[in-house]
Amino acid sequence: MKICLLMIVLFYSPLLWAEDSLLALGDGQGQAAPNLHTMTPVIVHATSIESGETIIEGAALELMPSATGSVTEALKGMSQIQYDYERQSSLTVGEIAPPRISISGARPYENNFMIDGMSVTNTLNPSGLDNSRNTTDLPVGGSDVVLFYDSSLLESIQVYTSNIPAVYGGFVGGVVDAKLREPRSDYWRFSLSGGYTYDGWFDLRDEDKESVTPNNQPRFRIYRTGTSAEGPVGNKAAVLLSYVRHHSTIPLTRVKVDGTTYKDNQTRTNENYFARLNLQPHNELNLNLDLTYAPYEALRWDPIFRGSEWYINNRSWRFATQADYFLTSGVLTTKAAVARHGFSRDSKTSFRYAGLEDKYGGLGDTKNRTRDARASVSFVSTDVDINVGHISYTTGIEYGYKHIDMWNEGLVIHNLTATRRTIQTYEEISQARHNSNIGGYGQLEVVWHRLLLRPGVRIDYDRFSGNTDIAPRFKSEVDVFANGSLRLGAGANRYYGQHLSAYAFRRHRPIHTQIYDIQEDGSEVPRDPTISAVRNFSSDGLSTPYSDEISGDLSGSIVGTDYVVSAVRRKHQKQLISKSSDGIDYVLTNDGKSEYLGITGTLSRVFATDYLGTHRVSLSATKSKTYSVTGFFDSNVRENLVIQGYDLTYDTVFYREGLISRSDLPAENYNAPWILAVTLNSSFYQDRLRLMSVVRWRDSSRGLVADRRISDETPYGTTSGSNTVASNFWINPEGGYSQAYTYDKISGGATTDLTIEFDLYRYNERTVTMIGEVLNLFNGRAETGQSVDDTRIVNHGRGFYLGFNMVF
Repeated sequence: MKICLLMIVLFYSPLLWAEDSLLALGDGQGQAAPNLHTMTPVIVHATSIESGETIIEGAALELMPSATGSVTEALKGMSQIQYDYERQSSLTVGEIAPPRISISGARPYENNFMIDGMSVTNTLNPSGLDNSRNTTDLPVGGSDVVLFYDSSLLESIQVYTSNIPAVYGGFVGGVVDAKLREPRSDYWRFSLSGGYTYDGWFDLRDEDKESVTPNNQPRFRIYRTGTSAEGPVGNKAAVLLSYVRHHSTIPLTRVKVDGTTYKDNQTRTNENYFARLNLQPHNELNLNLDLTYAPYEALRWDPIFRGSEWYINNRSWRFATQADYFLTSGVLTTKAAVARHGFSRDSKTSFRYAGLEDKYGGLGDTKNRTRDARASVSFVSTDVDINVGHISYTTGIEYGYKHIDMWNEGLVIHNLTATRRTIQTYEEISQARHNSNIGGYGQLEVVWHRLLLRPGVRIDYDRFSGNTDIAPRFKSEVDVFANGSLRLGAGANRYYGQHLSAYAFRRHRPIHTQIYDIQEDGSEVPRDPTISAVRNFSSDGLSTPYSDEISGDLSGSIVGTDYVVSAVRRKHQKQLISKSSDGIDYVLTNDGKSEYLGITGTLSRVFATDYLGTHRVSLSATKSKTYSVTGFFDSNVRENLVIQGYDLTYDTVFYREGLISRSDLPAENYNAPWILAVTLNSSFYQDRLRLMSVVRWRDSSRGLVADRRISDETPYGTTSGSNTVASNFWINPEGGYSQAYTYDKISGGATTDLTIEFDLYRYNERTVTMIGEVLNLFNGRAETGQSVDDTRIVNHGRGFYLGFNMVF
């Protein structure tokens, strides 16, 4: 770090004494020149792009084509964002949950998702909403965030991908900070909106019309409704009330005991009940109080078992306050929030039967409840003039507390074969844990001549791990010609992530098993009952995952065109991976590591014409490569598995026949080498007709698959030595064995999404607007993975949404 800072100073020193100064000296007091570039983001009514920072707001946020209306889908115009391949599949268009994203090569759950600067990241069970059918694993899989806010409630979304200020912590990848909108205070207005689509309006590909599984959704109906009221309450207050409902119905085929079939509906529902009160008792104080209730519910079932229905639900609520005090010396901000949330399973029954002629029953209930309290105080100073520049600073302190309750209902599973009857009983388990953390930060911003320096540091203490983490931050920038046309920047930063609370709990429960052997005469002979070994989990002595970053960039504005080119190198260290040497005792380790190399270029320009409307064009292109150790916090890797007398060498693997370190493997997902995104935001006829299009092209990538071969086709043979049965367990030169991988090409492609809004009626601010959205306008084709039978899975074709919005 010290060497990097020294190189930056040496690089900039010849530029510090140029004749042109950053300051225009007039009356003897230093005043910032008009083109001075500072770290404070410039907010515009569209998309603002700085090095490592993007702000999406106004028309760009309102018009963004989106199937889910979620925060993460609103980021599709950013090439730095990698989306989960599976979520783009043509087979799951009926899902409405937010898509998962990766920033700077990190896992989706290693980002920090925030609302008004306070975290709503899921740190208990972010393993995915589909991960909920395991009989022994106690937590229910959840999303990466604990509340699904609809984008209509947002004022802006601020995304940091590099050079992230010290005010933000708790991430290895990046930060997504959504700002809730404030109520209008001029006069009262009411709105009513709706939207609809169904499978007949989509060109679906490779769907199974008689599908029995939600992994293949040939039919769906999706609608969205919303209403709001906002306006002044007296002279010093305003209120906003809003309700949004997003609902999907997914008809699937179900099979009865006699083999006949019938149709039944799975459902997904996401709702937002939102109220915000804004108070301005005097000019120096702005106070916001908001209350959110955001339940998510998904009805699912196991296609093999009748009567197996269960709901995955997350009944989240959040109450938050924020007070901004505008002082002569700066802005003092206090924030506080309390919330309750938890992804849980509500099963129809806690008994499951699997016999010769019938299968029925469920897996029992699982309830997770997290009570979350947070508070913070921060201060942002005004500029303090110095001889040839100015200084400002930011400082703050944060505190968080969580109490988590987990309860698992007792479960009985009855299996019957021709020769054996087995009864397995799972114990009821109730657990509770709590954790707290405290963090503080300080950041200085110095403008001297043409040079801007932004050193900072963040210190966090986590009670669960007992770790104190110190994260230095540094960015510098020089305005080469003192007119904003060319700015050169460099940065060196460390970011610490958050600990996942799941491993503070027992993850598995013992199984009481009673087996009866069925005799030829039909009688049953019981065996001795057994109790399975408890899978113990440990997370003692863990370090906090972190990421070291080195970056460089150039940016500026030439002839009305803003541009940024940035290069970033990230080394993610101490990432969480669960491992076991014997399949009984599992340990959460810091053995995960990965590396990200990326370069991003962006261009942005606004065109205003007399007769052809106003247009804003943004182009973003990212070239990146990610190396990653395979494994996640819930992978349960067996690292010392002995096969045929050979010991596993976990840290090395065969990749494309060569022996390499596991850390040099390419990432399995979120790994497109090139991404290009072009957004066009246009308005015509005095803003009566509005268009927003997003073109996103993804390059072909490599999916990691097991390389299975017979023994003679490998360098040293396989553990089985078989020349008839293929295996990916290859003997290595050290006499052990390593797992073998190769890649499978996942073809890329381009999709164009379009939103069209037209005001059928407009008088002052009273409007009736028709809204049309077209997803994949030109029917582009891109692969998203492959099924178990190696069939290619692709994205959906052209699809339409139709909606309206009335304001009066």
